Amino acid sequence: MNLAPALAAVLLVLTTSCGDTPQQKVDAAQASLNAGDFAAARTTAEEALSTEAVKADAQLTWRLEKLRLDALAASRQAPEILATLKRLQPTFGTKLDVPLYTTLAGKLSQAREHLGAIDVVQAGIEKFPEQKANFDGIINILKLAAEEAGKAGDNAALEKLSQLGYLSR
Repeated sequence: MNLAPALAAVLLVLTTSCGDTPQQKVDAAQASLNAGDFAAARTTAEEALSTEAVKADAQLTWRLEKLRLDALAASRQAPEILATLKRLQPTFGTKLDVPLYTTLAGKLSQAREHLGAIDVVQAGIEKFPEQKANFDGIINILKLAAEEAGKAGDNAALEKLSQLGYLSR
């Protein structure tokens, strides 16, 4: 029996009932993410992001937004990731870099959300067309993942990669 999600929930209850500092909220969100309780990580991050103390601290805001993005990726929420990246662009544009896009795509792929991972890669390539070669590694990983999914009868990712010109079929 995996007790990690239960422990994360207990940690969440204890920290939120004690009037957390912003750093404690970051730590609680990270602990939930580490424990595999992605819903709790997301909820904790969102609650913290709504507080004035966090809104006043750009560094903490970014850390919580990043934790939220990681929780969304692990939860297979590609459309929400893309919407969040768009929302964050005006404030955190320089932090929305190629490594972030490739990391999020990798996490989506690990969660078996290959189509969403492809969408995140495409959004990154559209944002950074001059750095397209930096996406080759994740594209190769997605090709392998799509081929494995295809062996199990799910050809959607293979078809999408082919339509985008990454595979010749």
